[in-house]
Amino acid sequence: MGEDLAEFLRGLCFEVAASGERTLEARFSEPIPVDDAAARLELDLYLRVWEAMNPGAWAARVRS
Repeated sequence: MGEDLAEFLRGLCFEVAASGERTLEARFSEPIPVDDAAARLELDLYLRVWEAMNPGAWAARVRS
């Protein structure tokens, strides 16, 4: 599932790399949201969309 999430985020203007066995590091590429709070909200929304598209899967932002 991790690679599925990585590909999903890459399609949404993120640079994604594995940073652990079950952890991805995702950073916005262009265009970058207006501020950090907007960036966190946008990523959280994308994670909820991915979860809805992948029943039984889950994803969480663990740090900003």
